[in-house]
Amino acid sequence: MRFGWGTMVSEIMIIGLLFALTWVLVFILANSIVQKNADDLQDLDERLAMVVKELIENLMQMSGDIEQPNPVQLMIAEFIRSKIESPIKDVAVITARDSKGRITP
Repeated sequence: MRFGWGTMVSEIMIIGLLFALTWVLVFILANSIVQKNADDLQDLDERLAMVVKELIENLMQMSGDIEQPNPVQLMIAEFIRSKIESPIKDVAVITARDSKGRITP
């Protein structure tokens, strides 16, 4: 058996063709998987939007049963909010001390 240059070139061409065909099939499969995932995500998004919409509608219907806050509670909450938002003032006063650590007049 003799193998010549022509046989080797045809084998290389066949291998290259098979390699290219494999990549084309991989591309087609990957594209179909991405498309299916996109469709599934769109369906999931629509279903989640419907559930959130129903949840908000149910909460709006139930809001009539919620008791109004007590005016005293509102005043306490406003007081706490004002204390949180106000700047912190330095209230510490440093007094002079002698060598023994006693406060001097």
